[in-house]
Amino acid sequence: MHTAFEKLIGRTAVMVLVTLVAISKAANAIGDVPAKPFGAPNFQGEWEGWLCPKDATHDLDRCSVFALVLYESGENLCGVHSFGLPQASRMDEGTAPSVVGRPVGNLVDVRITSGRAEPEVTLKARITRYRRRIHFQLLTFESGDWLLPKDVWLTRVTREHLLSEEATAEVEAACANDR
Repeated sequence: MHTAFEKLIGRTAVMVLVTLVAISKAANAIGDVPAKPFGAPNFQGEWEGWLCPKDATHDLDRCSVFALVLYESGENLCGVHSFGLPQASRMDEGTAPSVVGRPVGNLVDVRITSGRAEPEVTLKARITRYRRRIHFQLLTFESGDWLLPKDVWLTRVTREHLLSEEATAEVEAACANDR
């Protein structure tokens, strides 16, 4: 037979264990722990990253902006990129498909082809998914007149579309043909 005190201690231990599990799950949800695939495309969507001086935020006169529009189909990732320096003083926009790769879990190594360089320059980069953001990091640096960020965090664009409906259809068609 258990005394009232032993029953109270047992219930307290269970409550502490449940609380610790809940705190652990919450900490993983808040932190930049790589997200697990949930069956839906992990990388598909419109993404943008701002590279700004410390005293500027989302100011096109002072910030560089990198954008990716990505599609997933089966095992393939495909899309286009655009990168502009402040005041759009220099630009690099790829022709669809300028970004091509094959996701493996929460990361994808891609080939990204500069639309600025003549002749074309194709670089290697890695995109890693972390919760609601992606991290783009160049892996190779070739000579040529390309203009891409070396390392940038991007967030999903939710307020408006980066591409017109016509441009979106062109990218989707190019990606369908690239398989």
